[in-house]
Amino acid sequence: MRRLLLFTICAFFVLTSSASAATVAKHDLTTLVDQSDTVVIAEVTTTDSTLEDDGRVYTTIEFRVAEVLKGQAGKKFSMRQIGGRADGLATRAPGMPEFTKGERVFLFLANFDEHPIVTGLSQGKFQIAVGPDEETEYVVPQLHGLHLVQPKDLPPRRTAEDADSPDAAKSPPVELKPPTINVQDHAQVFRQVHEFRTFRQQVQQVIEQQHEATE
Repeated sequence: MRRLLLFTICAFFVLTSSASAATVAKHDLTTLVDQSDTVVIAEVTTTDSTLEDDGRVYTTIEFRVAEVLKGQAGKKFSMRQIGGRADGLATRAPGMPEFTKGERVFLFLANFDEHPIVTGLSQGKFQIAVGPDEETEYVVPQLHGLHLVQPKDLPPRRTAEDADSPDAAKSPPVELKPPTINVQDHAQVFRQVHEFRTFRQQVQQVIEQQHEATE
């Protein structure tokens, strides 16, 4: 029952919006992977919020890694971000992902080796929850406090042949072949839950495709 309630609450938040929102460029799944140097499946082990000298609360989140799909993450890592509650005060940063101890997550991360951040604010965090049958796992988007707009200028993606060509700088960008599983569309990725195995397969396919394009 607890798992079913968790799943229901998560699915509800996918379809709701916040009055206070951060405006950011929206990402499809291909862009999330492209702009992330690390993609992991992990569990939140601890969260520690402290009030800093600037009068704002910051939270350090520690993760135990279950699987690395992209990058070189070890078994554990931590991330520090603005937001949280400490000493009777709270700081809330619209669009910043929130984490709770024991939560399992599918994370897209940038700047991992220096100061890990979630790619695209909360767009890069997906919660993993068990469905109503108490067996099937789902991936649940966590778009808290985000107002998404269509990006005007995305980094061009080229095939491996274009990268090796002497006229590569003059050639127009060549889009990678879209993934075969139809969840790459932005609206589909962030407006519904996805079966975990299908979503993981989708992400792995995009990673492999982008790796081949850069070889």
